[in-house]
Amino acid sequence: MLRTAAIAAAGAAVAACLYALTRRPRLAFDLPGTMSAIVARDAACTVVTVPTPQPAAGEVLIQVRATAINRLDVMQRRGKSPVPKGVTEVLGLEAAGIVVATSSAAFEVGDEVLALVPGGSYAEYVAVDATTVMRKPRSMSWAEAASVPEAWLTASLNLRLANVSPGETVLIHAAASGVGVASVQLARAAGARVLVTVGSAAKLEL
Repeated sequence: MLRTAAIAAAGAAVAACLYALTRRPRLAFDLPGTMSAIVARDAACTVVTVPTPQPAAGEVLIQVRATAINRLDVMQRRGKSPVPKGVTEVLGLEAAGIVVATSSAAFEVGDEVLALVPGGSYAEYVAVDATTVMRKPRSMSWAEAASVPEAWLTASLNLRLANVSPGETVLIHAAASGVGVASVQLARAAGARVLVTVGSAAKLEL
């Protein structure tokens, strides 16, 4: 049986190591009142000082050890994609780090985690809904963990929705993107035959 699952890729997740620091509700550390963060100003990334976020009910505060670059971050930096209403202007859609404060019973201070966030991971700390936080496997580096939430989970979800089975054929568009690269590897791991499209011959080397 031949079935093609077309997977639209969405963003390059190139892991980039960032900062470290400290925390609040279940306290183990003293939190600074302000922190460094990266925002987009005049089509450039700018480091600014902003208040350290505090976790609301059901949230955890993560001390960021690594984050990643996604296409949306690049578009926002260029001024081509406005920040959604209600979302912080601090860039960054995913992070890996240490829980330094929590208002959720699902995590404890000191837990090593990775998280998908609506924005804000290009900073020393990010507060995030605990439902989008996962524990970091010990075998993963911080950089590897930071590249997982946006690209790899998107790819995994798409393949699950397509119900890809061994021996089937999967068509992956934009296969050189973060989601595309992840999709190729996951589809192969599932035993599928993979066909791809890319924007240039050079991208096939990826």
